[in-house]
Amino acid sequence: HAGASNIDVSSSRVDDKWKLMVTDDGKGFNYETMKLAETGNGLGNMKKRALDSGIEFNIESNAATGTIIS
Repeated sequence: HAGASNIDVSSSRVDDKWKLMVTDDGKGFNYETMKLAETGNGLGNMKKRALDSGIEFNIESNAATGTIIS
């Protein structure tokens, strides 16, 4: 539903920490606006579960480049 043609999953070691990144080239979205609108549960649940597990969770998204979740 995000219109992505490509999805990339990568894993690396950065400063003795494991980093997992999922990127796509879809239509993107404004994460701050989505949080305020409280629509859906997917991203909120992902963030809560990561934080509950002590994992740093980041979302970057915009219409020009798609979305990066790390």
